[in-house]
Amino acid sequence: MNKPLFAPLPLEVLRRGDISANAKLVFARLKLYAGENMTAFPSMTTLAVECGTTRRCAMRSVAHLERAGLLRVVRSTGNGNVYHLTSAESVTSAQSVTSDNADTSPVPKVSPQLVTTPTPPLVTKQVHIKDVLKRGTEKRFEKMSLSRESESQFEYFWQIYPRKEGKESARKYFKAAYAEHEANPSINRKLMGLIEEALGWQKELDEWQRDSRRWIPKPTTYLRDKRWLDERPRTNDADEHAKGF
Repeated sequence: MNKPLFAPLPLEVLRRGDISANAKLVFARLKLYAGENMTAFPSMTTLAVECGTTRRCAMRSVAHLERAGLLRVVRSTGNGNVYHLTSAESVTSAQSVTSDNADTSPVPKVSPQLVTTPTPPLVTKQVHIKDVLKRGTEKRFEKMSLSRESESQFEYFWQIYPRKEGKESARKYFKAAYAEHEANPSINRKLMGLIEEALGWQKELDEWQRDSRRWIPKPTTYLRDKRWLDERPRTNDADEHAKGF
């Protein structure tokens, strides 16, 4: 049985607030690629897929790591980029040397009564790379599934709605309403179930029947105003309303 792989992420990198979470994940994946020679050369597309992000986001993370001094990139148009990782210890040492050279003031004497706390050793946090990639993949599939479902639900809405105008604009409003509806845990029914139920009595309204159905709201208007939430008029009110025209 193969041993699980772990992506080592130095504690110095993990604690740095100036480095984004995506950049830390990319650094951990490159470090796993590089091994002992600290050199890796995966394609940007492969790096993005395995880190559960987009190619553009992976490129921004690489640039972020370069600015932070944790990575040096040798760019090539033909053979792909080569990534040279800089150890976190050397970055910390370089910052320390720079700070020492800049400070020329005398060092104050330390009282013998003070107790000096020893510096803790370097601790490397082990991040299971499979778990991280799995979470990113699950999020992408969840978004793709939601998008496909909303598209099929919209096509059904378009089929049963009695007025056919502005389909692309209506599609945008439907998908926005669908995403908002699915994000609300207090609603147990599907959006199309509510719309279909409302259309059942709205199609029978007098104003939807008169003048060759010219007063039926456009699909975009119906979706934008969430007309499926309208209250169904009582029978007497509907009769009085019809007599008024």
